[in-house]
Amino acid sequence: MATHKLIARVQRGETITRDVVLTELPSGFPTDAADELTGLLQSFHIQATPMGPGPSAPEPPEPSTSGVGPEEAVDVETWKQRFVPTDVVSAATRTAHELQVRLRGDDLELTWPAAESDQPVLLYRLVSRPGARSFLPEEAALVAVTRDTRHLDRRTPTTQATNFQVWCHAGADAEAAALTQPVLVAESWVIAPPMSVAVQQDGIDVVGHWQELLEGSVEVFRVPSSEAYNPARLTDPEFRIGGERTNHAGFADHAVDPGAYVYVFRVRAEADGTVQYSPVVVRSMTVVSPIEPVQDLNIAARKDASGRTVLDLMWTSPGSDRVEIYRSQDEPEAGIDQQVQDPQSLLRLRVGELIPTPITNRLPDGRVVMENTPWPEGWARIYLTPVTVRDDQILPGPTQVLIDRGAPITSAAIHQRVHHQEIVLAWPMRSREPGQEPSDDDYIAAAVQVFLMRRGGDAEAAIQGTPHVTVSLTQYKRQGTVDVALPPEGCDVVLVPITHQDGRQIQGKPLTLAYAGLDTLQYRVVSKHIPLMSTRTVAVKLRAPQEMTEVPPLKLVYRADRLPLDYEDGELVALAVKDDETLSKGGHITTARVGTDWTEDVWVGKAPARGYLRLFAVAPAERLAHLAVLDPSLSTLRAR
Repeated sequence: MATHKLIARVQRGETITRDVVLTELPSGFPTDAADELTGLLQSFHIQATPMGPGPSAPEPPEPSTSGVGPEEAVDVETWKQRFVPTDVVSAATRTAHELQVRLRGDDLELTWPAAESDQPVLLYRLVSRPGARSFLPEEAALVAVTRDTRHLDRRTPTTQATNFQVWCHAGADAEAAALTQPVLVAESWVIAPPMSVAVQQDGIDVVGHWQELLEGSVEVFRVPSSEAYNPARLTDPEFRIGGERTNHAGFADHAVDPGAYVYVFRVRAEADGTVQYSPVVVRSMTVVSPIEPVQDLNIAARKDASGRTVLDLMWTSPGSDRVEIYRSQDEPEAGIDQQVQDPQSLLRLRVGELIPTPITNRLPDGRVVMENTPWPEGWARIYLTPVTVRDDQILPGPTQVLIDRGAPITSAAIHQRVHHQEIVLAWPMRSREPGQEPSDDDYIAAAVQVFLMRRGGDAEAAIQGTPHVTVSLTQYKRQGTVDVALPPEGCDVVLVPITHQDGRQIQGKPLTLAYAGLDTLQYRVVSKHIPLMSTRTVAVKLRAPQEMTEVPPLKLVYRADRLPLDYEDGELVALAVKDDETLSKGGHITTARVGTDWTEDVWVGKAPARGYLRLFAVAPAERLAHLAVLDPSLSTLRAR
């Protein structure tokens, strides 16, 4: 006789209320009796399955949501009328167990111990009352009537704290049980947990959101995954973040480091005069550092043993992400280092081709070296763009550009003239044999641009602007100088050789000259002959196109036969200001300031009636290099 194994599951609609497992039937059990039992089970919607090669475990049952058994599904409204009114005296003598509560998604699974009774049918009457405790089951909302000791509450809480009670009716059948007085089996306050919790990484932070709390506050714990295996550690105060913030609708974790974590959330609220906690909500999160661009790509160009131009690249590695270097003749799209892109966007960004040169070294400080990257033949300039790659994300770094600038200007000088300046330079040329006369092909630069910038400025930045002067090779050969008008306060002068390639203008390496500026001082001499005497009185006044606050001593020099050439080429004419000895010393003019108007003070002295007068500054050579004392009309300096 064949043996059977019967697995029975009682089911009503979608609600599974109980599994019944019948072990193997004896081998001598009559076949017709086995068939009769199978048919009986099927009449109760219990499936009988022939025994296979090995036992199969029953599926774990879903907790009930409404049913009381195989006979009928619960109609809560109907059952409200079927229960006998609760006797106040019997209800007052109650000792209840604690409900066990755990989360299943956003639903609450409530579990309680079975009631002790000798009756065959036990009906569990689950009721709840938001924010208050029930003394009788009629004072609370009927949630479910079931024979199971579990229930899945899918309702949305209307308050943060809810009192749940389980009352048991016992009887010969369900109808009889409903008419018996209930006994309180279990009771608990349940604090509703955060609902619809979503956690995500936002840049370097982790943020979370949930439905806004009705009351209370949410405590947030960040637990390393290595500690999360221990349930007691999930709410360890060591891992709590956010201090005493209420976190009514979400949180932000600004201090998290990359790594694997479990974020734990529970509501803290007051119920029945005490602080109580909700079941915990757990979300796993792997925090990754944001993808970072390479910000410090350093490029050094040099000639290798064969005379080729090669590049040595160095950058700081952005963590464990891969870095690719791209090169292009043309400038990539502007602003490409501002946001994360997808790899398909590389063509649109115009970063060019991937450099296949392998990385040659990784330094202990995190820098990466790529040596001997060739400069492509015929390229006048090369744009290099570092691209950080992580999975399906890329983030370009700032593009660096190098220009094949040819021969530089090796030397130059500024010569001061009264109203302008002249620059003399060594025009960039190819190397020649000593004594060999240059040909037109030996001159490399087609022109030289002159840029002005503040003292100590960035020459590379300055040459991106508009040149102050541009002189061609033809003009320079004809003039022999570059004539410029420089500001009197001084500046830096940047000279750049210009070549042309493929119709484009290529700037060479800049050369910077310092120009100290030029202070200009004007003077006026008024002479008056003294009758019947061989002398004359002279009066001197001063002014400057730009106000001068550092005026060196001034000396009026006389010579009978010609105009003096310097302050030692003649005789001193002693000058003084009446009633103000501070403005002259030893016959010299000593004033601290000269403005743009003629001075009110007049320096007066006596000189021979005939001859020449001239005013000179008495100062070291470095001061005289940027000071011009402009002579007035010769007729005011000469007396016949």
